[in-house]
Amino acid sequence: MNKDDPRPRDEPGALLVTATTPPAPWYRRWWFFVAASTAAAAILLAGVYVLNSHRTGPESAQAPPSDADSIQQWWAAGPGEHVAELHEAFDGVKERAEELDEAGARNECERMHDAAAVDLQAHLPSPDAELTSELNAAIADTHTAAHMCMSALAGSPNSYVAEFLTYLDQADRHLRSAENIVDKQRPHA
Repeated sequence: MNKDDPRPRDEPGALLVTATTPPAPWYRRWWFFVAASTAAAAILLAGVYVLNSHRTGPESAQAPPSDADSIQQWWAAGPGEHVAELHEAFDGVKERAEELDEAGARNECERMHDAAAVDLQAHLPSPDAELTSELNAAIADTHTAAHMCMSALAGSPNSYVAEFLTYLDQADRHLRSAENIVDKQRPHA
């Protein structure tokens, strides 16, 4: 520092002059972040409310009250056939795996997938909430098992054997529970 420099020095008792920074632009101030966050949260909540109220409106696909005739008519219109096809596909994929028939197993996995996630799903909801729940669980388990099967056959390094069999077993249990619900509604002759 030069002795002739008129600027104050950083000494005890000397006036300190620091460079001041200009105020931050409006979009970098704390109140802007608070306002923008509040507005975003309000828009998000409004969107969720609109979507949720639309789903629960009278035009949504709500299952009608259950009665034996409506369940039997619904079951005869197609779901019963798809459930039977799923049972056949479950047995078929197990047999093809035991025979080490890769192409046959792939076909059974695809059949299992389509019977559950496409064909049976198209008939939901059922006239009975519990029946719908069991079928949805069976569809989800079958869908997961089918993708594990197809992944393994495509050469995935993961071993899905235990998980695949567990999902198949769970799907089969849900299908049997659904069949029991339908059977309870059948008139006894």
